[in-house]
Amino acid sequence: MMELINNRGMRDWMIFIKVAEVGNLSRAARELDISISAVSKSLSRLENSIEVTLLRRDS
Repeated sequence: MMELINNRGMRDWMIFIKVAEVGNLSRAARELDISISAVSKSLSRLENSIEVTLLRRDS
């Protein structure tokens, strides 16, 4: 799925939506067939671009 989305901004939004739907980064990464690190970087990039924290990350 992700290879079909070439626009980075759109891809970042799609990843955010998947994380919101499934409730955690690791499951979203699994379902999107990308690494957890890629999910995290995408979310950070999106948050930086809109200057809003979208998700609270707990350790």
